[in-house]
Amino acid sequence: MTTPRTSSVIRAPGVVVANPSDLTDPDGDQTYGTGVILGKTRAVALVGLGTFYGVECEGLGEYSDWLEANNRYIVNLFLRGWDKDAVEQTLAGGYALGATTGRPVWTEPGTKTPGESTLSRAKVFLFAPDDTIYHPALIIRRGIPDFADGAELAFQRDEELGLNMTVECLRNGSGKILDLGMLEDLTL
Repeated sequence: MTTPRTSSVIRAPGVVVANPSDLTDPDGDQTYGTGVILGKTRAVALVGLGTFYGVECEGLGEYSDWLEANNRYIVNLFLRGWDKDAVEQTLAGGYALGATTGRPVWTEPGTKTPGESTLSRAKVFLFAPDDTIYHPALIIRRGIPDFADGAELAFQRDEELGLNMTVECLRNGSGKILDLGMLEDLTL
């Protein structure tokens, strides 16, 4: 039986940036170089989906070894609001700007085709907490964003409108999947 690991949830408000080019943010605008701010979030959940594989010894009828789990991770987060950049970067297949308001319009199925590779939508994602002294940052080296399974866009007064996103984490060209640590210790 597995139990949820509370340490995998970063319970700190922060900003989510697509394709950052600099982790120092010298001008303080939270774009981290030439990145695109997707929006603010209150918490980020890093979920490891790897499963260890038990090797059973037939002579003893018990496990004699455990093989390391695979390296599959997803990151769940809630991007607050209906921000143009967030919709464009994460729901790119059906994105357009409204002719009158200039606000984002999302149409399904857009240009996505079932069974087609999603690698063209992959991006580097950075979660930078507002308090970089006490809370860790997260870099997803190559992530494919989409709605979380069962996600809802709630059009109600008592629930905030926003994008409930899941990012599937993949290896980049250097073989890295993600980095979690204090922002000053991380590199792009």
